Amino acid sequence: MNYFQSETAAGEVVAAIREVGGTAVAVRADVRDASQCETMADEVKRKLGPVDVLVLNASISFPVVPFLKYPWAEFEAKLTGELKSAFFCCKAFVPGMVERRKGSVIAISSGLSRHRERGSARTARRSPGWTPS
Repeated sequence: MNYFQSETAAGEVVAAIREVGGTAVAVRADVRDASQCETMADEVKRKLGPVDVLVLNASISFPVVPFLKYPWAEFEAKLTGELKSAFFCCKAFVPGMVERRKGSVIAISSGLSRHRERGSARTARRSPGWTPS
C-alpha cells in the first residue's frame, strides 16, 4: 500500500486487508519520482517477496475551476504527474514480473468523466438545429 500524504489512511487500508486474511504493508513514496519508486519496490520485495500485481491508482489533485480559467501549469502538473507515476511504478515492478513470466498491471481511473463536479470541463450540449461551421 503506497501513500504520499496520509499515513493514517494507509494504515487503515493495511488493517482492513489484514482483517480479511491478506498481507499488506504501507510504504511512503512520491510515485512521481523514479528513485522513490525504486526504493518503494525494494522495500516491498524485501518485506513481502515478489510482486505479482501492481495497481496504478495515483491521482494528482487539481483545482476545480471553469475550463477557460484553468491554468496550463496546473493541467501540465496533473497530466505529467499521473503519467510519471504509472511509468516509474511499472519500471520498478514490471521487470520482476517479466523475469518470472507472471504478473498483472491494473490501472484504475476515476469516474469524474461520468460524474463531473460543477465547474469541470465537459462536452457542450448542442442545441437543436446546431450545425458545425
